[in-house]
Amino acid sequence: MDFVKDYRFGAHLSIAGGYDQALTRAKNIGANCLQIFSSPPRNWSIKSPARQEIDLFLRTKKQLGIEPIYFHTTYLINLASQEAVGKKSVEFLIKELNLAEKLEIKGSIVHLGSYKEEKTPAKYKLLIKNIQTILNKTPEKTLFIIENAGNRKIGADLDEISQIVNDLNNKRIRVCLDSCHLWSTGNDLSDNSKLEKFLKIFDRKIGLDRLELWH
Repeated sequence: MDFVKDYRFGAHLSIAGGYDQALTRAKNIGANCLQIFSSPPRNWSIKSPARQEIDLFLRTKKQLGIEPIYFHTTYLINLASQEAVGKKSVEFLIKELNLAEKLEIKGSIVHLGSYKEEKTPAKYKLLIKNIQTILNKTPEKTLFIIENAGNRKIGADLDEISQIVNDLNNKRIRVCLDSCHLWSTGNDLSDNSKLEKFLKIFDRKIGLDRLELWH
């Protein structure tokens, strides 16, 4: 299945020393795209760069030809939580996607969280409501990218992701496939024929136009 016209290869790299330093690190390893954290991945803080740092990042990105660039959001996110973490998750992603627009970063890759003890209609409704709130309060150009998850997490199978995508019905919703998580949830992609079969299923349930990137 020839669905990729422009192959881009990158890595997740550190922003230590400034956002522009991640771009230099990408160039040094031969990458032409990039994933970064906007802040330390295990707390709720988010870096607010000064205009000078933003301008340096944009100039460096253009000079080095690193594109596209994505945020991977904090690991603390749980958009189905009825506790304080749910509110913090929404607030964090609103800040991050607004920052993404300033840095001309394509969007944020998000682990949606978990339902904890069990999935209920109320928790699912809250998940959808929280994502919709984020979309309503962030720039239209930025993408909200759902990463498939491991067992017992939201988005562990394609049917669940498909339901979320369909219920949101928003062109800004995309999907990131993590091969490790796919393997852990029973998807064998060990040869071309198995990969081809999986992609056909993905296309039928979600649509290859929603597939933004792979990990």
